[in-house]
Amino acid sequence: MFLTILDIGRSFPEKTFIFIYKYFDSQRIDYDLPSLPLLYVFGPDVDSVDRSSCVTFSQWQSSKLKNMIYRVRPRLITFDVTGTLLMTKLDQYVEIGSEHGLLVEPRHLVRSFKANFAQLSQEHPIYGKHTGLGWKDWWKLIVHNVLKEQNTSVSKETLDKVADNLISCYSTSKCWFKYPGTIDLLDFLQKQGIILGVISNFDERLESILKDVQIHQYFSFVLTSYDFGTEKPSLPIFEEALRLVKSFEKKTILPEEAVHIGDSVDNDYFGAKNAGWNALLMKHDNEIDESKIPGEDVFKNLKELERHFNQVLKPT
Repeated sequence: MFLTILDIGRSFPEKTFIFIYKYFDSQRIDYDLPSLPLLYVFGPDVDSVDRSSCVTFSQWQSSKLKNMIYRVRPRLITFDVTGTLLMTKLDQYVEIGSEHGLLVEPRHLVRSFKANFAQLSQEHPIYGKHTGLGWKDWWKLIVHNVLKEQNTSVSKETLDKVADNLISCYSTSKCWFKYPGTIDLLDFLQKQGIILGVISNFDERLESILKDVQIHQYFSFVLTSYDFGTEKPSLPIFEEALRLVKSFEKKTILPEEAVHIGDSVDNDYFGAKNAGWNALLMKHDNEIDESKIPGEDVFKNLKELERHFNQVLKPT
């Protein structure tokens, strides 16, 4: 019997043989159908197929061959933004704080920002979307808490001015920088006919930021946790991405035809995996625990990622 990749999660007797029959991406008639490999599964009594091209079921389960087959040619690739395509620095906190007479020591600032960001994300998830705080006041609270640690006597009026200036600044390209290789990668993928999108735990400023750094035009959709009301790694936000493709591009994408790329092990990599997607982890210069992730799924930079897709997307 013939099986597609959708069926091969089933169990078969040990003596069942699996033969990789063919790929039919270039031979498809209906291009809305997924480009999946066909496998021929047969019992030990069949003599018409070259056994040297086959593996037993147990060999299939434990081999890299299985992982290779699962790497279907992607039709949709989505990206996280911060730490994946764009980087930001806290320098503006120092600069704008200094303009208002505040002391801002950079190393203390980094530690304080991370701690306050984590705490407020627990108290008011999704930038205060569902707690009544709202994203602007959420960020104001971050600024207040971070700067008051080094400036205990500063007035609320001064902190409000600094916060407003920082919120405005971080809405523009002045505070955001593209990682080397961002444009080359997006341009390459777009030319391959891949649908591109964004799935990001971000507030409602993201679309304008992407326009300001001049990469918005590459994406069919920009899906933020704040607008959708649910954040990664939850399943619904990945399902919503597939729905958006169907709505905007009039194409049905199966989860296994989608790849998500990000810098968070839990939010991006395992979030996508648990949704049935393929996933890749972007490391850059970050310290990431890679112990639970296959080495072939981790990339040091966007140039390395482009080389990967150049191989994956080669015509067969």
